[in-house]
Amino acid sequence: FISGQIPPVVKNNQVSPSAPSQTFILTNYKDNEEFVRLIAKDAQEIAGKYQLYPSVMIAQAILESDYGRSRLTKEANNFFGIKFSVGSDETNYEQYDIYSDEFVNGRMVSLPASFRKYATAKDSLEDNGKLLANGVSWNKNYYSGTWRSVASNFEEATKGLVGKYATDPQYAEKLNQIIRNWDLTQYD
Repeated sequence: FISGQIPPVVKNNQVSPSAPSQTFILTNYKDNEEFVRLIAKDAQEIAGKYQLYPSVMIAQAILESDYGRSRLTKEANNFFGIKFSVGSDETNYEQYDIYSDEFVNGRMVSLPASFRKYATAKDSLEDNGKLLANGVSWNKNYYSGTWRSVASNFEEATKGLVGKYATDPQYAEKLNQIIRNWDLTQYD
């Protein structure tokens, strides 16, 4: 989890009234609306392939990458904060090392971490879909709470990520707020 706060909604270069006032440095994308539009197309395709909610995938990309502006995203095309596993990832991914904000014993701390590096943004989206659909080596059903066959709506799917995908106990609420603010269910 790279970004500790919910990125505000910015449409037509205006921060939403409910969002905290901040200055934005936009890179690679004209604005946040363009980022959402560009991510949505691939998210729909990939989430559909893995029977996931595109709205959740898009919200994760927004939260984890701060609309594509995080250092991890810019330098490693990693939009989801997917970690690199020494001993199993070397043949498929490059390793990218950076400090990551993590919740440990109820406190946010910055720890060194290794992440997967991707050639393209779409590769990152694909890997996220694959991870949620196939689980982890020791439990194929680890993320089953995010599957359309299990979760009847996006809110249930985001609950399936808490304590598993992210260390932030408020992760589902943050994703749900992003989904509502951007009306991301239109992509489901």
